[in-house]
Amino acid sequence: MNGLMLLIIILFASIYGSINYYIGLRVWQNLGSHISFFNAKIYWVLFSIIAASYIITTLLPSFLPSIISNRLNIIGSYWMAIMFYLILILPIIDLIRVINRKIVIIPRSLSDTANVSLIAMLVIVTFIFGVMIYGTWSAHNIKVTKYDLNINKIGDNLQNLKIIMVSDVHLGIMVDLW
Repeated sequence: MNGLMLLIIILFASIYGSINYYIGLRVWQNLGSHISFFNAKIYWVLFSIIAASYIITTLLPSFLPSIISNRLNIIGSYWMAIMFYLILILPIIDLIRVINRKIVIIPRSLSDTANVSLIAMLVIVTFIFGVMIYGTWSAHNIKVTKYDLNINKIGDNLQNLKIIMVSDVHLGIMVDLW
């Protein structure tokens, strides 16, 4: 393996690990204070497995039994989508918290209570869960739209021209299951 490839792998692992650590920490900060029986070590082990599941199934498919590989692939595929939304949502929430310390947007009596973080977490979870359900549903209910277009160009004895465009194809283990 050459040096550039090793640098790219290290850079990717660092960025991916940092993003997942940030998400995991923010989730634990909100979850841990509301669920006292859940152990932090168990949480981080489960979170690490979920976060690494897609990469594991991509890099090591032949080392895992197919049933485990398929399940980890499904978990990892959903995690990638969830991670995308959390990358967008969590920094905005953190930014609002920082701004709220300087300029009071949300009254301190309201923002300092544990119920606000629980409500915010429930809203975020509900939103992401809804998006995942809709995305799964729409992946299994393909929409075909037909358009008839007239083009004012002459094409060498061509009477008909059919063009097909396909977009947002997410084929793979997620769609093959149904």
